Amino acid sequence: MKNDAPLSVLRGFKKDEWQGLLQQAEIDAQVSWQWAFRHLILYKK
Repeated sequence: MKNDAPLSVLRGFKKDEWQGLLQQAEIDAQVSWQWAFRHLILYKK
């Protein structure tokens, strides 16, 4: 069995990519990095 965790992390969205996608969708949100290679996106209604 092959461990694909490093590859999954490498292929995941980066913070800049999230910000660009949210800006294109005209969504006012804040993106921050969280532990275990996760991003938290806070959406403001």
